[in-house]
Amino acid sequence: MNSIRDNSSFLRIAAICGILAGMATFLIWLLPTIYGRPSGFEARLALQSNTLYMLRHWVSFINVFFIIIASIGLALFRFNRYPGYATTGLFFLLIYGVLEFGGRSVMIFVREGRWASQWLATTDLEIKASLAQSIQQFDQIWGGLFVVLLVCFIIASLCFWRLTWKGDGLEHWLSLIILAGGITAVITLGARFTGYTWLRNLALWSYPLVMPLSRLLLGIWLLQVANATDSKIYQ
Repeated sequence: MNSIRDNSSFLRIAAICGILAGMATFLIWLLPTIYGRPSGFEARLALQSNTLYMLRHWVSFINVFFIIIASIGLALFRFNRYPGYATTGLFFLLIYGVLEFGGRSVMIFVREGRWASQWLATTDLEIKASLAQSIQQFDQIWGGLFVVLLVCFIIASLCFWRLTWKGDGLEHWLSLIILAGGITAVITLGARFTGYTWLRNLALWSYPLVMPLSRLLLGIWLLQVANATDSKIYQ
């Protein structure tokens, strides 16, 4: 009885994290439409003094925790039925989370907090060149890691879709939107490799529709599951 109650409590926490992840993901998409995407190296570095730009980094940083906890809730609930898919999906989701967490940490505390601010403050051309090289090298490394991040997210999405695809009602819609999230990541990956503008535009169009909704629905479904588990405890 206590283990069931503990699972119910965790599922409720995971549900809240899923709902927060949906809201945070939408905010991550929304903020650049407000502060804009400047062109040019110096203009991009100047964004480090923009409150909304830095807020986006912090929201992305915190959102990693929301996504991981919500995903643990899904894997925990379906583990007995699909242990292989649950374990595999959570494993690749954790890799995705570690990469995202690490990348955002470097962006906040090193790229923006040190390199960009120092580049803007100094008038020494040698120091500017050295800092610019560090920034560009990090951006190239992050571009490569982002590909690994996308692949891990795609695998995790396919596993989580498999965990929910036989469900009814809200769970059925959740499985479809999880699959759509994986497809969106595939489109994003394809756009990076091919450079096709139409693929990039399709990814940009689908992201605000699919990704926030998938995490929001996951949170709502987990809350529904937690409530159903509570009702079984007190029957």
